[in-house]
Amino acid sequence: MAAAASVPFVAHAQGKALRFRGSGRATVPRDTLPEPLHALLPWQGIYAAGGGLVSPSWRVVVTLDGELRAGSNAKPGSSSIAVLDKKKRQLDPATLKQVIALADGAWRDKREKKRLDPASNKKGLPSDVDYGELLVMVDGTEGYFFDAQGPIKGGAAETLVRLLQAEAAK
Repeated sequence: MAAAASVPFVAHAQGKALRFRGSGRATVPRDTLPEPLHALLPWQGIYAAGGGLVSPSWRVVVTLDGELRAGSNAKPGSSSIAVLDKKKRQLDPATLKQVIALADGAWRDKREKKRLDPASNKKGLPSDVDYGELLVMVDGTEGYFFDAQGPIKGGAAETLVRLLQAEAAK
């Protein structure tokens, strides 16, 4: 894993668009993220998903210009990387700032849980849990990947994922 620049992971105004600057936390190269996610990830943004063998699947993607794309499938065992019913809308500026602030915290949260090494997971995503959630953040060629191997609990990551789910439900 490559260490990121020491500049905190924050967004700053550059025209009307918000941009990530980097993180004090180690990142992974984008091309080592699980192959099935590549087509779903924005160049810069946040991807959260969940589902499992006995649970419906869902996915939320937020770009740094505030576009939210969401989908779900009520059928248990469906894949969060499959084509899902899609919803697309713009987040309001205050919500987008909140999402980015939470992403900043999640990127730097100290987690005791095992963090999956995406380089060892190129052939697909784990399917050995009844319900699991993923959180991925990408900034160009760098990324952050957290597979909770269950629901994401604690810290900014949990708050971020629950906010994204609530926004997707609107």
